[in-house]
Amino acid sequence: MKNILFAMLALYIYYAYAGEPPEVLQTSCDEKFSSGYFEIKYSSENNALITVNSNQIYIDSKFSNLENSDNTYLFTFERTADLGRGGMMLSWDDYSHETPIFKLENIDGYRYKINWFGFWNVKSNNYNWTVSDEFFSGPELNTKESILYNCNFNNSSTTENETD
Repeated sequence: MKNILFAMLALYIYYAYAGEPPEVLQTSCDEKFSSGYFEIKYSSENNALITVNSNQIYIDSKFSNLENSDNTYLFTFERTADLGRGGMMLSWDDYSHETPIFKLENIDGYRYKINWFGFWNVKSNNYNWTVSDEFFSGPELNTKESILYNCNFNNSSTTENETD
């Protein structure tokens, strides 16, 4: 009987956490801070609109599972969706469409760990727009490795305050 319960729990966890991506992942579920900061909006299968910097950089991205992982994804730059003045100053034609810009790991369906790399510049062979303290030099994330939240995830036992 314990084996059956364990198997049912394992299947529930697999389908709840490794299934379809959420509609939106944000840096905060607090309404004051949830709009306009780094955000991932899933638009269709394997595609997402990324707000890298509010009012500056919005990109279309493709994502795929990391090899041998059901809960870790690699995102690549596809094209710009909308640019502000700061975003227009970047050399978008020089950025790779194959080298990942970030890795995203589904921790528990509510929290997702993001490792931001930046945009790979094929001409200079390095990442641009990486996380740093300089104005307009990186995404609006707290650190290179930050947590994004699925604010529509229904888990009353988990809150941002408990996980941070």
